[in-house]
Amino acid sequence: MNKNKFTYTTALTLLSFTLMTGCTNERKENQTAYRQIGINAMESGDYAGAVDAFNSALGQCIGKITENELDICYYKAAAQYAGGDPAGAVDTYTAIIDYDKKAADAYYLRGCVYLKQGNTEGAVSDFDKAVKNNSSDYELYVNIYENLSAYDMTEKGEEYLNKAFDIKGNSAEDYAWLGAEEFTMILDSTIMPRQS
Repeated sequence: MNKNKFTYTTALTLLSFTLMTGCTNERKENQTAYRQIGINAMESGDYAGAVDAFNSALGQCIGKITENELDICYYKAAAQYAGGDPAGAVDTYTAIIDYDKKAADAYYLRGCVYLKQGNTEGAVSDFDKAVKNNSSDYELYVNIYENLSAYDMTEKGEEYLNKAFDIKGNSAEDYAWLGAEEFTMILDSTIMPRQS
């Protein structure tokens, strides 16, 4: 009788595990499908539909946040911004940052939204946090410079480029970005002189 009870318990446990695994796989498949629906909606300009699809994808999350959920959040924020909801985009980027205080991309992107909203102090603060958490990314420095320059903050942008010159590169790509930064500064100072 003990042996039958053990066999029954083992079978029940295996069945439960199998059902839970199947449910998990189904949720992952649904999440992937909703994510793709959201991406397709963004490509067609249906940003509200995209946000809805990304919310549905995130609703499939089973409690553990993975890179996939973070990726969906980035797409959601982009759709919110493109759809005319910069406050929603800021909230989504803030949620990413709350989850990962070192999310340099989220700081950078939220800083870009702040900048476009006229919140230059918030933008610069986020840009500072982005480079603090990803200090060896030359492209990040160049992008920050370009964003600041586009909003008549070229001098502030040059501070980021100057910080990038202090980075010691160790690959061909690093040196290419360094060269691009130097070239950008030369162009700005010779072709497009600062206005006083």
